[in-house]
Amino acid sequence: MEITISAPQRSFSLNDILDGMAARMPWRVAAKVLVSHGAPRARGWELFRDKLKDEKHDINMDELSKSFLEHILFGEKASRFYTVEDDVLKMARETFTGTKKFAQFPFAELSEDIAPLPTSKPQLCFIHESDDGITLVYKSIRAVEKRETVSLAAIPVDARTAFSEYKEIIGVKQNKFRAYDAIWLPYDGSVVELRVDFPNGANADASEIAINQTLDAFKADSSSAIDEKPVNLFPIIKRIYETTDEGKVVEFALHTSTGSFKHEKMRLGDLCLREEGYHLGGKNALKGKIELFKLGVRWTVDYGEDDYTNPELFLNGSFKMLHSENYPLETAIIRNCTGEMDYNFIRAKIDGYLKADDAKPEAD
Repeated sequence: MEITISAPQRSFSLNDILDGMAARMPWRVAAKVLVSHGAPRARGWELFRDKLKDEKHDINMDELSKSFLEHILFGEKASRFYTVEDDVLKMARETFTGTKKFAQFPFAELSEDIAPLPTSKPQLCFIHESDDGITLVYKSIRAVEKRETVSLAAIPVDARTAFSEYKEIIGVKQNKFRAYDAIWLPYDGSVVELRVDFPNGANADASEIAINQTLDAFKADSSSAIDEKPVNLFPIIKRIYETTDEGKVVEFALHTSTGSFKHEKMRLGDLCLREEGYHLGGKNALKGKIELFKLGVRWTVDYGEDDYTNPELFLNGSFKMLHSENYPLETAIIRNCTGEMDYNFIRAKIDGYLKADDAKPEAD
């Protein structure tokens, strides 16, 4: 997908882009993007901004803008896939083809303070036409809640006695962020893709609300409704796990034949939970009789010349999905993508295992 930034859009500054990147991109992802466009190497946003003040660097603004826009379209997403009727898809494409009103992404608003602004529902803000389809971007202001330990020193002295019997005080903090959700309408095929922002700290309930609101906005803008059920991704959990050379498993949850549940995470280097000693020992004792319902996998994508990325796929199923088709897994969490190539790498993995599942012979 070739992204074009037209000249009139250059009313935004480097700080606008950096503020936008810092708000949505994990540093390990942002660092790769920044260095590739002439920025200095640093360990974290604070040190990076200090280096920009102290040193001169020739940062390619046009290319950095394109990479940031790619991340808006493909980075840190909760994705769903819908098989849509041809006539519905055709009508939707015709509605947005050639639209000039939303031809430019509103970069300049990225540095605006959103703290005093209320949360909002999705509104169409950008339409991108490429060789493979049309992408609609909807903007909104959303919030994630984060639980934090509150220091007693932060509480006014007169009020501290009210908390004297508590060992720990937990506060719930609301963090607002600019969300950019994308709907991709392909020229070929019938699978429409919905990608809603899923930053660190987001939860399934919040993403469900965002998905429904974005679909409602799409219906209002296009007079076309995506009423179909999303593709069920649950069957591919087992197939990916059992393909032992398929990425590194960094998380899983499972049910054993003895009735117990296990939930494990491991993010140490290139280690894989499939090969972890404790897991193998338990699996061998059970003679392999385990049922996975949650899986996280990290891949290494090598672009050559010491350039690599580590996109991740999380399929967060639940125990009740194991034995009932009434509880499908409809959402894939796709993280750590620098842009379209990383995202499409994960998408190809999903497609491949879905097709492999469809191709299995029916049991006698």
